Amino acid sequence: MAKAHADSPNNRLARAKAESVEMDNAERRGKLIPAALLEPKLKAAFVNAREKWLEAQHRLARELPNDAEGREAMLQAEFEAFLTRLSGWPNGHEIEADDD
Repeated sequence: MAKAHADSPNNRLARAKAESVEMDNAERRGKLIPAALLEPKLKAAFVNAREKWLEAQHRLARELPNDAEGREAMLQAEFEAFLTRLSGWPNGHEIEADDD
């Protein structure tokens, strides 16, 4: 019986209002980013990282050293650069502008 009472329309409405207030507060504190602001940055970062990754294959084919240790080090540096570009998504719009 208590379970049915806990899910009353008034309780659901109160929870929804409380969640809305929490989200508004989190946004004001900078803990929550609206999707409309997040999506362009993520897209720019991923597009930029993809373009750089695709450009690297031709350069790597020409520049890879003959020795296995040298190839491994060069590929490791490329992988790390790729991941660093992805991790820079909060500044994705700046990364895209800098590379033009």
